[in-house]
Amino acid sequence: MSGMSDGFTAEPLCAEKIGEAMKNSIRISLFDELDSTNSEARRQAERGMSVPALIIADSQSAGRGRLGRSFYSPPGTGLYMSFLAEAKESFCETVALTTASAVAVAQTIEKLCRVTPEIKWVNDVYVGGKKACGILCESFGTSDGKRFALVGIGINLYTETFPSELDGIAVSVFPERGLRNAFASNIADRLVEYWNEPSRGELMEYYRAHSLVIGKRISFTENGVTASAVAREIDALGCLIVTLDDGSTKRLSGGEISVRLENTKEN
Repeated sequence: MSGMSDGFTAEPLCAEKIGEAMKNSIRISLFDELDSTNSEARRQAERGMSVPALIIADSQSAGRGRLGRSFYSPPGTGLYMSFLAEAKESFCETVALTTASAVAVAQTIEKLCRVTPEIKWVNDVYVGGKKACGILCESFGTSDGKRFALVGIGINLYTETFPSELDGIAVSVFPERGLRNAFASNIADRLVEYWNEPSRGELMEYYRAHSLVIGKRISFTENGVTASAVAREIDALGCLIVTLDDGSTKRLSGGEISVRLENTKEN
């Protein structure tokens, strides 16, 4: 169900082109198909392969999103990639890593597509009110005692037909253009830079300025309990500060929390 336009040929992914376009050095692994780029990144970490690393697939048979959801990953129409790095104490919070990843994706979309994306706390990037990108951040340890940080990114670049459950929810960034390699190199460069310098003030400024939720009514589910609130602000660590209906304030810090805008159709 890739739904490509008549006569349209997707730009082939090329590890050499991606690496040559990057300012930062990173090991790149490119696959025609994987179960999941995050799963492959874990396998590579367990085998002791060098980091930082970028794992990219043309398609995924078992792409994963947050909270156990799947991510639709047809061949030739999207960008499915994982950034793998050795964990460090100063930047180990999943919310902070997710925040940096969302900014890297949104800035790339803004640069290459000339549209203004929005970020739905904590891990989705939207274009025109619909989801264009999902992000899954994980941390894990290997049998030799090392710890790693892992960011999985799935972007709908030119997918035109989605499964029925995504109808009206998902969107592609530009269904009639290429630039998959440019997307990969731009996002990876930004991730390396944010990873090396996580305290950059402009990161959070951009994240707040492009927030889809600040000032709006939301519902969130935490530990199986759903509540309504108004999203007030995003703090320095990327946590969402909300005002509950009883007037009290709560700090949401990601993890297993699910947030949705009220009166909207979302997955």
